[in-house]
Formats: sequence, C-alpha cells, structure tokens
Amino acid sequence: MKPRANVRRYFAAHRLLPIAALAVSALIALAWSAGSRWQAPEALLPERSALAAGRLFVRPALPDAQGAVSARPLFAPDRRPPAAEPTPAPVAEVKRAPELLDQAKLVGVLGVGVESVAVVHLPAGSRRLRIGEELGGWRLVSIDTLGASFEREIGDREKPRIEERQLPFVRKPEPLVGKPPRPHR
Repeated sequence: MKPRANVRRYFAAHRLLPIAALAVSALIALAWSAGSRWQAPEALLPERSALAAGRLFVRPALPDAQGAVSARPLFAPDRRPPAAEPTPAPVAEVKRAPELLDQAKLVGVLGVGVESVAVVHLPAGSRRLRIGEELGGWRLVSIDTLGASFEREIGDREKPRIEERQLPFVRKPEPLVGKPPRPHR
C-alpha cells in the first residue's frame, strides 16, 4: 500500500466517527421518548401492626455490675483501675526575686516588621533585642504599636504551658512649649 492511501483512510474514518455517534444518540433519544411512558407506582400503605409501638425490653443489670464496669478503664491495656493519686501537700507561697522583665522599660523601636529591634532600658544599661532573642528567660515574640510581646515556656515536659507578657512603651513627658533651638552656623 501506498502511504497516501493510509492517510486518506485515516482521515475518512475520523470524518465518519462523529456522524455515527450523532446517529446512535438520535436513535436512543427517539426510542426513549416514543416507547417508554414511565409512571410512578401506586403508593402502598403499611400494615397497621407495623405501626404499633412495641414494648421495649431492657435487660436488668446486675446490682454490682455498674460499679465494676466503670471502675475498669476502657482503653487501658490491663483494664485495672488507676492508682489513687497522692494528695499534694500544701506549699507555702515562696517570694520570688524580681525578674529582669519586671525591671525593663521599652523606650523605642528601630525598623519595621521582622527586622525591627526593641530598645529596652534595664538597671544595668540599655539593650537592643531582635525578635527571637531572649531577656532573662523571656523570648521576644513581636513588636507592635502597643509595645513588645514576650513569652516563655513554663511547666514540665509532660504539661508545658506558655506564659505571655506585654511590655508597654514608656511614655515620656511632652517637651515644654516655646521657641525651638537655633541651629549653629
């Protein structure tokens, strides 16, 4: 066979395929609309005995079963009651030393966003803190218009908690109203 003959047959088959599909779908639509007139079946009423309420039978529990079942934890592998927890002895309130964050004063912010730096005044001097740096166990989390937010993790490994604290800006007194200073020339 010649290569041109194969190409002609290929294109002829592709022209006939959509025409054949259209003809088959037209025949199916014609048969469905002309031959079948579907109607819903007639409704059947249920028997009166099926609608009557029956008595609910509750099996009586053993008198001791409720306590025995509830004492055994469902998801424990050995299904034994948990050991009684010892009551903790009352702990006297311990005076803690003042924290470094209690003595700190936020006096300024340099920069914007993630690169911002908080200027904190401490009794030992001023210090600049970037987000993520620590000050006396407190980690600087964010800086915004209200101040700087610090957090620290407290508790043990099994029950960790996060304590948050806000360090507000220190309000400086307004300057005296008067003539501004002259620049030196």
